[in-house]
Amino acid sequence: MVKQLEELRAENERLTKELKELNERHDYLRAYCEVTETAEARLCPTNINWALNYVKDYNLCAYDNYYSAGIYLSEALESFQEKYEDIEKSEKYREFIGREGLFLAIGDKVLEEANSFLEGRGLKEFNKVNFYSDGVNLSIDNNQEHLKEELDTLLKELDLNEIEQELSVREGRNESFFNYKHLIYLINASYGEE
Repeated sequence: MVKQLEELRAENERLTKELKELNERHDYLRAYCEVTETAEARLCPTNINWALNYVKDYNLCAYDNYYSAGIYLSEALESFQEKYEDIEKSEKYREFIGREGLFLAIGDKVLEEANSFLEGRGLKEFNKVNFYSDGVNLSIDNNQEHLKEELDTLLKELDLNEIEQELSVREGRNESFFNYKHLIYLINASYGEE
């Protein structure tokens, strides 16, 4: 009887792990489809994978899963495509969006969300940030000294640890705050202060 119970527990653990993997795969495929439908361009599966992982790994989306990352990336692409609506149908644009454009769209959304967070706190928003992407990652063009100065001013006005504690007490996640933190990370990385 004890041996059967142990076997059932082991089988249950195996099936639970398998179900978790299947759910993650399902979320990934839903996200992949969402992004390809939104992009209306030739997207390399590898680039989509990198972009989805980037969003998920840096906690930029509402929930820590691929489906949420797909929604985030789709929203970023929609906004990015509206910005470049006049050239959206050109072949060069379609190639661009399929490579570094995915990450530049993420950068624009990070800035938008970070500014939303700052606006909600009654603080000055970042005016312009020039992002750079090699199609695999996102960074900030380091010829923007004003960004470091703006960030230093903001960090004097905000206690990130206090905000993080305040948010951890509430239910859910504050997507804008995590995007603000990521923008801080990108600015600091650009100026060698990770």
